Amino acid sequence: MPANVLTTAIRLLSRREHTAYELQQKLQQRQFSSNDITDALQRLLETDLQSDLRFCAAYIRQQQERFGDFRLRYELAKRGAEEGTIENAIAAAALPAETTRVIEVMQKKYPQGLAHSEQNSARRFLQSRGFSADSIRCAIRQAICRSAP
Repeated sequence: MPANVLTTAIRLLSRREHTAYELQQKLQQRQFSSNDITDALQRLLETDLQSDLRFCAAYIRQQQERFGDFRLRYELAKRGAEEGTIENAIAAAALPAETTRVIEVMQKKYPQGLAHSEQNSARRFLQSRGFSADSIRCAIRQAICRSAP
């Protein structure tokens, strides 16, 4: 394995955590051979320089205030994390309840409360953030109550 494959991978990891899949994609874009990439990824895994679980934990920490559980899982899976790793990271993160997070998002987006005419756009906004229907209903109900005279 040429040292420059490993060096490149370490340089990428020094900027931010990556999943093994992301690293593989970035190294392939740089025209390294598949065998060299596989060897480098194995070495990084053995030395704990790369960890999908660590990536998931960092991503969840950064995005937990913006996204619902569904979107967090989707984004992590899209980046190549396995379902078990995602579930372990979410469990370890001890996230506040999704209802609490969605209410905070609503309060930021609609600080004055929510008018009845804004319900549909608020619902679409929260769905795009990956919140569950039950959490969205609860947040919209609370926001309407805040805006009522």
